[in-house]
Amino acid sequence: MKRFWDKVNIQGLNKCWLWKAGCSSDGYGKFYFKGGQYAAHRFSYELYNGPILEGLEVCHNCPEGDNKLCVNPNHLFLATDAEHAVDRRKKGQIPNRQGILNPTAKLNEWQVCGIVARYLQGVSYTQIAEEFNMSYGFIYQIIICRTWKSLFK
Repeated sequence: MKRFWDKVNIQGLNKCWLWKAGCSSDGYGKFYFKGGQYAAHRFSYELYNGPILEGLEVCHNCPEGDNKLCVNPNHLFLATDAEHAVDRRKKGQIPNRQGILNPTAKLNEWQVCGIVARYLQGVSYTQIAEEFNMSYGFIYQIIICRTWKSLFK
């Protein structure tokens, strides 16, 4: 593993250990080992902790802000895809695109509340869809809270 660690700038125990060799197009370090290509942070995690179980991702928790080039095993943790998305959203790495912040939103909050109010008044999905010039399926998705979830939390 000397070949791996020769490509790492190791600072202190709590500092980021930066990968100084090749990188992938998404900015993570890459390392070739036994004919395969590995993300350097994943390789580091496995060196210290063993195999990564299927369905889990290696995520960063660097004290000075997540750093894609960091391979310090003390800054790495496992998470599911959903947990990783929550972590990234909390850290501001994924913009909030819910509700009217979604560039493809066809309605605003008032209109969605109006749709729900009409449904609660006993108006059919079909009639609501006609009133709002939307499809039956789109209205149904709103009523069952599959879309616009953030509005009804």
